[in-house]
Amino acid sequence: MKNINPVILGAAAVTSAIGTAILSANGVFKEHTWIAWCLYGLAVVLFAWALANSLSNARTETDKSAPGSPLIHQTQSVRQEANPQIFIGREYLPHQPQQSPVPAPLRPKQPNIHFVEAKSVRAHVGAGDRLIYESPEGLGDFPVAIVCFRNEAIVGQSLQEPKIKTHIVYKDKNGEEITDAPRGVWLGLYGEATVFETGKKRCLIVLLLGSQGTLRKIWNESYNTRQSWMAGGPGFRIRDAEISGDVASIEVNLLVRDECLLRQVFNVSSGDHSQLPNLVLSPAHVRPAQVSADYE
Repeated sequence: MKNINPVILGAAAVTSAIGTAILSANGVFKEHTWIAWCLYGLAVVLFAWALANSLSNARTETDKSAPGSPLIHQTQSVRQEANPQIFIGREYLPHQPQQSPVPAPLRPKQPNIHFVEAKSVRAHVGAGDRLIYESPEGLGDFPVAIVCFRNEAIVGQSLQEPKIKTHIVYKDKNGEEITDAPRGVWLGLYGEATVFETGKKRCLIVLLLGSQGTLRKIWNESYNTRQSWMAGGPGFRIRDAEISGDVASIEVNLLVRDECLLRQVFNVSSGDHSQLPNLVLSPAHVRPAQVSADYE
């Protein structure tokens, strides 16, 4: 409707011009002057129409620019839909597998063997197996000095239970070796080695007092027979011999597969030759921090 105003105004002007021409024609249209006045009236109507249309167009423009216009909201809505804000929640993100913590390297089980006590007891030889046993108090055949060890339990930890053999070294006051016993004898057990079960005490014979008051060493002697291969290895028999010289210290080595698991040194107190000397653990004993072997 905005572009029709020039047409209306043009029609009104033409109508007005025709009416003016009729009135100024020097009486040619004298009898038709009424036509001129009709044309003038039509021109006035057309001018009024053009004015009304202009006012309507102006009101429309004002409504368009007013705040809160539905058209403006519609335009903004279209713009928002054209540029939406997209929220990506955690559930829409690409799945990333959780990285499990790297497990700490498993430490091999280790034994926990400690010295328990050193004492003198009376012992006897078993009638059937020829092993040496601790006797009830006062009933033994001969006195022996023993040192005892135990694979101490640790709360919440499984311990290795190694099979241990021993090497005993006898030294004088100058630290020089007098003699040794390469296969120590375990009290009440057969053979050169014994399994150190957790919590179970094992006692090693380090000295034997002879009938004439002499100190003697004791060890397992290995031997072979024609049937040894059927038993899976050599047999063992207990031997003893006098120690020549004054023993000042005894070094006990606990071995696993020829590797030293624990070394304990005991000072030997001199005393009456009619009884065994006392053994006192030396503060200078050596305990390896870690042994790499996987014991069986």
